[in-house]
Amino acid sequence: MLERYRDFMAPEHPINHHNEISINILVVAPFFPPAILAGGPIRSIEGLVDRLHEEFNFYVLAVDHDLGERNILPGIDSGEWVDQKHASIRFDSDNSFTVKNYRRWITESKASVIYLNTFFSPRFSLLPQIAALLNHGIRPTVVIAPRGSLMREALGLKQLKKRMYLSIFRLLGLHRKVLWHATSNEEATDLRTLFGPHITVIVASQIRATEDGAVLQSLKKSIGELRVIFLSRISPKKNLVFAIERLARINGKVHFTIAGPMEDASYAAECVAFARLLPASVTVDIIGTVEHTRVEKVITDHHLFFLPSLAENYGHAIVEALYCSRPVLIGDRTPWHNLDRRGLGHDIPLADTLAFDRALQQACDQDQEEFNRQIQAMPIAVAELLDETGALEQNRSMFRTAAYGTSSK
Repeated sequence: MLERYRDFMAPEHPINHHNEISINILVVAPFFPPAILAGGPIRSIEGLVDRLHEEFNFYVLAVDHDLGERNILPGIDSGEWVDQKHASIRFDSDNSFTVKNYRRWITESKASVIYLNTFFSPRFSLLPQIAALLNHGIRPTVVIAPRGSLMREALGLKQLKKRMYLSIFRLLGLHRKVLWHATSNEEATDLRTLFGPHITVIVASQIRATEDGAVLQSLKKSIGELRVIFLSRISPKKNLVFAIERLARINGKVHFTIAGPMEDASYAAECVAFARLLPASVTVDIIGTVEHTRVEKVITDHHLFFLPSLAENYGHAIVEALYCSRPVLIGDRTPWHNLDRRGLGHDIPLADTLAFDRALQQACDQDQEEFNRQIQAMPIAVAELLDETGALEQNRSMFRTAAYGTSSK
């Protein structure tokens, strides 16, 4: 499928400072800063644009409001292309995302690659694929980053609607006409299980936006006391009820902070009901959405980051906690493994509830010296785990493959 792009050297594409033909990438977000409520996917796109803008020309399409909101985002110009620091951005109303407009935006951006950041959304996934197929001349390659939505655990939620959507997608044969971006080997395996072994999958880890490194910050730690934070969207996939149930079994004094937007109101109510059943030794503080500028401060006010998500294709909040030198307690269906051996926390199968209980009790029983020793050793281990240099090259190769059918430099 990708071979026809191998010799694509469109003369109208501008020349970059490396004296190579530039690759124009049309990114369908659908949320982009200053939006914050969609969580990790926003940071994923921001990281790509921030770290790769010198090598690729990015054009970003996003809705002009935040997730679940109606008001237009502050400080944006809706309905027109605006050149920002690292990309041309177009915010628009939901109803503007039509096949007709996608075809126009493909032409305006001279895109050789269309990068989609959602799967179960006709408006932001299916329609741009149809527009690409209808494009005159050389059709841009469509890359889909499903962001974990097609991992087997995620497919277990709202099964009927997802099965219907997948049936239509397969019937149209679209799964064989795109390049799939998986951010972990687990996600790649699930994609091949779902669509068959002959689809084109590239594994490329997500990358963070360039930021100053977090300053190592200690925190008072007494034996038998533990400050725990859950920072994520409140939805069944994030498994907050499981976290609450585990905290009830700790022998010690626990302060549990729940941070993040309540994406699923009924599930959030269930979580609150479970939290009310916790023993008096566990206090709960629900603080809602945290602005990105405050994430580091909120995380470092705690000893442990706890996110027993059913699955994560990346887990931006997990990575943020690691960069803040805070141990993490997570399930084993993420890209981050062998955390115990690295001194970074624990990755445990969700079925092993006793192992979670032991890890929590161990954290609660730490004294100041042991806690300080652990967090001081974390920066070097985190750099080794995340391998950002390797992740950058994986993403470069993915976009070159999409544009030219080859990963050669």
